Amino acid sequence: MSVSLVLGALLAAPPSPQTLLRQLVRDPALRGAFLGVYVTNRSGRVLLQQQADRMMMPASNQKLLTCVYAVTKLGWQYRHQTKIWRRDPEIWIEAGNDPLLQSVDLVAAGGGHFERAKVILPYQAQYGMGWEIDDLTEKYLPKVSPLTVDGGQHVIRYSSDKAWLEPANSSLRIELSPSTGAAKVAFDFDRRTLSLTGSWPPPKPVSIPQPDPVAVAADLVADSHTVVPAPLTDAPDAVITGRPLADAIRICMIESDNRLAEMLLMSAGGGETIRASAEAMERFWATQGVRKGEIRAVDGSGLSRHNLVTPRALARAMLVALKHGMATRRSLVTPGNGTMRSRLTGLRFSGKTGTLDTVTCLTGILEDRGIVLSVLINHVVSPVRSAMAAVDRFVKGLASYYAVGTKNASSNFHDPNPAESRHSSAHAHRLDGSGSHGDAAFPRADRRTQSAHATPDRAR
Repeated sequence: MSVSLVLGALLAAPPSPQTLLRQLVRDPALRGAFLGVYVTNRSGRVLLQQQADRMMMPASNQKLLTCVYAVTKLGWQYRHQTKIWRRDPEIWIEAGNDPLLQSVDLVAAGGGHFERAKVILPYQAQYGMGWEIDDLTEKYLPKVSPLTVDGGQHVIRYSSDKAWLEPANSSLRIELSPSTGAAKVAFDFDRRTLSLTGSWPPPKPVSIPQPDPVAVAADLVADSHTVVPAPLTDAPDAVITGRPLADAIRICMIESDNRLAEMLLMSAGGGETIRASAEAMERFWATQGVRKGEIRAVDGSGLSRHNLVTPRALARAMLVALKHGMATRRSLVTPGNGTMRSRLTGLRFSGKTGTLDTVTCLTGILEDRGIVLSVLINHVVSPVRSAMAAVDRFVKGLASYYAVGTKNASSNFHDPNPAESRHSSAHAHRLDGSGSHGDAAFPRADRRTQSAHATPDRAR
């Protein structure tokens, strides 16, 4: 073979995983950021790693931990139940923590309107530890409540010169000031006031979080409500059986729904607080091959900057997710859908994205390559979109290197000693140099969450 042919073959070969990792580390979009990478095959053989045991903020990759936990504890076909007793002039409601409960179903089960509602709650409505106060009025952060209808959202409706909320909320006052320009909503949390300005109605419906989900639900069937400690002892007059857990898992993972993640965590963990249920989830993952100290969980959604996890732990969680059929059940986000609507086009990838201000993460599997990966990047000072693009280039590079039909793909799928190599890094490509990419990331208070349904620079 001539020298020119040899050189041509070398130039045509896709970059090696180690080269791809070096390119990612040196990408200008990650200047000053902290990076952790862990790549393995489905049998657990380590292929590539960089700071894989560093604790970092996972953002919405936390939902992968939560959803696998919920599926394992409850099962795919588990259905939440909301129980109703009609004792005119009272109606009793035992909240079942149904994350997909709809107002129309509660009204139908109530069978009328009553003077008073007595509500039994398995836990009090709450926010998570470390959630930022300026996020509390955003639609992606409704209060976590075991009695919640319509996704914990109010949709703002408008006709002529009048605006109202669905479902109704008599405790919120609407101030309408039409003007030129785009329609805007300002939510004064303390005054319980919505200020609508600009040109109404907007092209798309606008929604806000329900400040008090229990009150909103109770108002559908009664004039007033009180919370009581225990239900009646006789059989309920109606039971609202929710949709299968599989439906909630799918929505949570694909659309990165924070409220769903927290309610799933509360159902699986059984605690009275989000933090207590998160601690139960930590104990669960210790039984699933995750090393002690690799997960610090304080919520189920990843909104808190106090959540910390290693890339290795998230890759392990992905392997457990695959074992439970989350890919075959289409319960992971894929290119062209949900939070990956414009990412990794053309690849057979399934997994979970994660984005906060200064944080971007991606955990998943290249399905036809059998490559499981987790990339966590914290303290991004450039636009997060640029960091996401760098991660996507890295993943596409891995897909090319392990392309179906190549010797690289063959050696990856046919691991001769999977049991021996499962937790070994002896044959893995590794970069452990000094500098910011080699340090752990710790929470900072000035990071803001990003909406799953917002404009491009705030997309998950």
